[in-house]
Amino acid sequence: MYRRLLGLILVVGGALSFVYGLILGSSSIVSRGEDCGSVFAPAGNSGLTFDLDTDVARLLCGSRLSDQSESTWTWIIIGVVVLVIGLVLLVLHRSAVGQMQSKDQPGGVAAELGRLATLNQQGALSDEEYVVAKRRILGDRPTAPK
Repeated sequence: MYRRLLGLILVVGGALSFVYGLILGSSSIVSRGEDCGSVFAPAGNSGLTFDLDTDVARLLCGSRLSDQSESTWTWIIIGVVVLVIGLVLLVLHRSAVGQMQSKDQPGGVAAELGRLATLNQQGALSDEEYVVAKRRILGDRPTAPK
């Protein structure tokens, strides 16, 4: 129960962190009135200019983009890791539930094989039908009776 709940919380939290990283990386940065672009699409140089204000703005843009890039990729990586951990917990929970359900069946495979043997001895199943049904229960591929 708790494994499933924790798994769901981690999947949702991981997905939200991942989406936040994508939004952060896509948002545009403006420094000193100049559009720096975003982490995923930085603004390019517009040619050779020797304007001091423009050069300072480009340096600030690079610094701000670098800072935002670290935050962006941190959120994305944390989101993916947490999402994967949550999915693993959900898979483990599902397999544990499946094992508990198979244990709840009275007798399981042995009881089913015994029932088939009884039906075969009573003549309700032919020998060929018995072999095919037994293989189906044991997980073998059934072969067509001759």
